[in-house]
Amino acid sequence: MVFYAAGYALYLNSDQIPQQARSILVNTKVVAALGLACWLVFYAIFHYNITSSLKYLPVLCSSVFSVIFSYWVVFTFEKLRMKESRLVKGVVDSALVIYIMHYPLVITFAWLLDGYLPDALPITYVAVVTTLGLICSAALYLLIKQLPLMSLLFGLKPARVQNMPATHPRS
Repeated sequence: MVFYAAGYALYLNSDQIPQQARSILVNTKVVAALGLACWLVFYAIFHYNITSSLKYLPVLCSSVFSVIFSYWVVFTFEKLRMKESRLVKGVVDSALVIYIMHYPLVITFAWLLDGYLPDALPITYVAVVTTLGLICSAALYLLIKQLPLMSLLFGLKPARVQNMPATHPRS
């Protein structure tokens, strides 16, 4: 829900992105330092086997980091001023839907396939579950794109109707 709200806020205020991109919170050095701090907190908790309520600190830290990192990615791509193509437009339009929908799908597939995928191959397990989650998320994006209410809820812009040039009858 946090990422949905953040994405929708960006969509509604897209004209303010250039000003927001200069915020100290989305400075590359600050984002990198926060990422390193999250990694160090995870390392300390696991290395020292901390079991008090401090064990939740890495999760809270990484949650803040993931929101800031997401904005940093958006603002970084905004600064790049990439030429719009069908591929770029498709990735941008589908990103929020795929990101939000892949979490519940990955959890569901992990639960369903837990007994079928061998324990000896954790990389295969993660790859299969993640791939299935992303494929189904992409399929949901294609479905959501066709439904006007769902399209509005996910901030998808309606397809532009291209005006055909008027043809004048020959005299």
